Amino acid sequence: MDDQTNGQVQEEQTTTRVFNPNEHLMQIRSGQTSKDYLPVQWRLVWFRSAFPHGVIETEMLVRCFGTY
Repeated sequence: MDDQTNGQVQEEQTTTRVFNPNEHLMQIRSGQTSKDYLPVQWRLVWFRSAFPHGVIETEMLVRCFGTY
């Protein structure tokens, strides 16, 4: 028998884990205090999980020091 039952396609159940940024936070010292920091790699994972078809556009900038 195929994947159709009474003319309706059975949907494949997939389990997806919701990204929790708190699991990847680092503590960064700033003077006398510590601050939470989420590294870029985990920010990208978070973005991809929230927007699977999202696009990140980048642009290379060049700055020549000493020439204005």
